[in-house]
Amino acid sequence: MLKLGNLFVGRVHISIISIILIIAISYGLLFYLQNITEQEVRHSLFEQEIQRQQESTKSISEHISSDLSLVMNMLDGLANSVYLQQGDFSSDGTKKLIEEKYIQFNTTLNRLFIVDKDDVVTISLAPKRSDIIVGSDYSFRDWVKETRSSLRPVFSDGFERQGIYRIFITYPVINRTSGEYIGLIGTSIPTVEFFAHYGNVDNINSQFLVAYNKNATFLTVGASKDLIGEN
Repeated sequence: MLKLGNLFVGRVHISIISIILIIAISYGLLFYLQNITEQEVRHSLFEQEIQRQQESTKSISEHISSDLSLVMNMLDGLANSVYLQQGDFSSDGTKKLIEEKYIQFNTTLNRLFIVDKDDVVTISLAPKRSDIIVGSDYSFRDWVKETRSSLRPVFSDGFERQGIYRIFITYPVINRTSGEYIGLIGTSIPTVEFFAHYGNVDNINSQFLVAYNKNATFLTVGASKDLIGEN
């Protein structure tokens, strides 16, 4: 009788241990599966966020490209206008044409100016006093030299003055008949003001925009304006 009792007790102990093991294994599997599920969800959310950021960045990039293309088309139109093709760089008719385009694009660009074949500024429009002054010799500027030598549109690497970082875009004026270089039409764009149209460039506590040129020089960065112009 004692042996049967001991056997019964032993089986009870085994049953209890088995139940405990089953419960422990079940909880272990549950936690394991939950952990895998959480990781998969996190990975999925991360991938979705990457895709969303890529689509958002692509959209901003295309918007910027479109606006810059409009500026380039405007400069091309001016360079091939009757006035500039005739070498008329300072008449009232030319100035009126330049003023019309400046008013049309002044939300994007900061200055619009003409430089003749002798690298002298003949017309310059800006919202306030400009460092590009009519009669000034700009033969020493890199973007003037590059435009003259390449006979192609030029995007400058950037230029800082009075704490404002800006890029210059120039378009050569080439006589369609002779192929002769007769000057350039140019504009300057403050980088921070320009990129502010497309996203946050001031508040580090919110998602912010960072832009840099082909040489990896910061044009705008929401983290700190002190980084603008740095490579």
